[in-house]
Amino acid sequence: MPQKPREVRPGQSARHFFGAEIRARRQAFGMSLEVLAHQLGYSRQQLSRIELGDRAVQPDLPARLDQVLRTGGTFQRLWKLVESEAHPDYARRFFKMEERATRIETYSSHAIHGLLQTEGYARAMMRAWAPEETDEAIQERLALRLERQKILTRPNAPVFWLILDEAVLRRPVGDASVMREQWARLVAAVGPRLTLQVLPFSAGAHGAMGGSMTVLTLPDGPDVAYMEGSHRGHLEETPATVARRRVTYDHLRALALPPAESVTLVRSLLRESYPSCLHTPT
Repeated sequence: MPQKPREVRPGQSARHFFGAEIRARRQAFGMSLEVLAHQLGYSRQQLSRIELGDRAVQPDLPARLDQVLRTGGTFQRLWKLVESEAHPDYARRFFKMEERATRIETYSSHAIHGLLQTEGYARAMMRAWAPEETDEAIQERLALRLERQKILTRPNAPVFWLILDEAVLRRPVGDASVMREQWARLVAAVGPRLTLQVLPFSAGAHGAMGGSMTVLTLPDGPDVAYMEGSHRGHLEETPATVARRRVTYDHLRALALPPAESVTLVRSLLRESYPSCLHTPT
């Protein structure tokens, strides 16, 4: 006798509602789990877990569901609820502003900025920050971060200025292969729209020692600032406060190594610690 499918729980979270809606639309379409999974490029088990809310929703799935089930954008709209639920309100507002920004100026005190993290580095950081999290929860957050990174590769990408504390360069995250990939990506990202500076230990005390900070220039103003600690951040929108944050950032920029010297330092550290990541085959 076939086993009865587990009941969906649409009221538990946005992700559970998303999964329940997949099952409802699939059944209304007269399509079996196996057939839909095949058309989406998933295994039966993977899709079943998504329907039950037990598996993270990948960013590319909603559009594929809308196409296969002919739902006219319903799942892409529901995805926005799933995406927003994964972040607290203050972070959601910041990410929306980040998408619109024409210039992003950021100081990273403890880790590479999320927009430049490789998948391996981001996963290692998320696991270190939340060792009690399930693999599914980590994967869901990771998918959102990788989707967010498209800001830097779109046609109208913002100007991005990154000041990186030397501590970030010196602290290993993950294994050697993770670090090789991360620093190689950082060096490769430097270009006309992305500037890197390293704030060396020799700079001494400064006004942003409490954590990381970002100042966003918005096309329709006013500018905003985002201050971030190890587990929490807060958005600042009062013009006078944002102006003070910008002064602090300008001081950091003056204390940091010039861009060319900064890239040279990163490359030298790569050669010393991870020589293979700068090797170019002949």
